[in-house]
Amino acid sequence: MARATRATDRSKRRTKQPTTEALNGLNLDFSESPTVWDFLNDNSFVRGLLGPVGSGKTYASLAEVMLRAVKQPPSPVDNVRYTRFAVIRNSYPELRTTTIKTWQEIFPENTWG
Repeated sequence: MARATRATDRSKRRTKQPTTEALNGLNLDFSESPTVWDFLNDNSFVRGLLGPVGSGKTYASLAEVMLRAVKQPPSPVDNVRYTRFAVIRNSYPELRTTTIKTWQEIFPENTWG
């Protein structure tokens, strides 16, 4: 069941949507998950995403990082997108076995370059 309407951007920050050619070939369709859909379409400065184990929180959060990075306008000086993010877990072993593993599944290194 697809969502009938998209969340609207209520922020005054960005008026022009940069292109996302870098995401061609990636299937990041979250329209079947209303909570994740709302999370990805919200431009609030601080947001949270709660849910049970296996609900897609890590996947959605990592997709959010990539989507925000790709939407970052390139610098007029050198045409590079300067973006910084922090991914935080309770411990490094937890970060390595969950978040980093999921990142490598979604964005394999051999597809970028």
